[in-house]
Amino acid sequence: MNYFKLLQIEQKYNINLKDLEHHYLQSLNKFHPDRAKTEQQKVEFLKYAIDINNAYNILKNEVKRAVYILSLHNIDIENAEIKNKFPTHILDRIWENFEYAEDTEEIETLNKFKNQKLEEKQNIILKITTALAKKELQKAAQHTIELKYFTNIIDNINTKIKNVID
Repeated sequence: MNYFKLLQIEQKYNINLKDLEHHYLQSLNKFHPDRAKTEQQKVEFLKYAIDINNAYNILKNEVKRAVYILSLHNIDIENAEIKNKFPTHILDRIWENFEYAEDTEEIETLNKFKNQKLEEKQNIILKITTALAKKELQKAAQHTIELKYFTNIIDNINTKIKNVID
């Protein structure tokens, strides 16, 4: 099952999230189990609603959407061969970022660092968009791995800020 087709949106990485939500709600409304006329149809609509929810949850998330698109091309970023091709200098920089976030205690410094990482994340998203548009799937896979790490760094920073404030 293709989630883009299911939600009737163009299959590309750079999607309009408002359009995605609109098509999601429209599909969910159309196939809501309460609209079924028979028990069999109710079961079918329930299965369809589950698929619609899964599609929406994957496509609304930048990392999951990239991973999903790559999977449509039989590329699994968890594959050891792909992970082994990930540039070590980028991995080193990522670990330095994790350590910096872990060691930093000042809220103002953490917020500045988070904003820098958010900007870098947007640059990675642009790289994924370009790589996928050009069908450069190996590049897209590497950028997706990088995006996954940067998303984790940002999540860690947000958690740390929240814990310091509380």
